[in-house]
Amino acid sequence: MVYFFYAARWERNNLRNMICFKHVVRSVCFDPRFNKFHVAVKDLAQDVLKPPQEFDYLINCSGHFSVPHIPDFPGFGTFPGHILHAHDFRDAGEFKGNYFSRNF
Repeated sequence: MVYFFYAARWERNNLRNMICFKHVVRSVCFDPRFNKFHVAVKDLAQDVLKPPQEFDYLINCSGHFSVPHIPDFPGFGTFPGHILHAHDFRDAGEFKGNYFSRNF
């Protein structure tokens, strides 16, 4: 259903030719001198890394309406804190009164 929601909008606004399916982002760099993002993607269907393209804006589509992918990193099993995927974040209320440390 979500697909059809977006499809109706990109068709109505003639945007389909600007959308790339079966691609993954491999790198994003911001150039503050020109206020531009440089984005390199891999075409999964062709197994080809494409040259970076330049953009004024970047939208992070994190897949909120899908099943979250939680990668496994060394230390997850012994980490004494709370690990939360962005998909499950609703508000910061559960963190009220906590202190956060960035020791790495």
